[in-house]
Amino acid sequence: MKGMYRIALAAALAVVLAGCNTMAGVGRDVERGGEKMQRSSSGIVQGLGKDVEKGGQAIQDKARE
Repeated sequence: MKGMYRIALAAALAVVLAGCNTMAGVGRDVERGGEKMQRSSSGIVQGLGKDVEKGGQAIQDKARE
């Protein structure tokens, strides 16, 4: 199962980073990705989505400093 988490996170980060130009943009995209994952019906993906969303928020907060 840990392998699935890593693969899903790597895929999500690859998609997010491909479309972003700034740290704030990365944070917003990561947060949106997390929100979409939360809406998924899978409990595993929901947990991962929450973590990705928190990571996106942390990136946005860091970019504002």
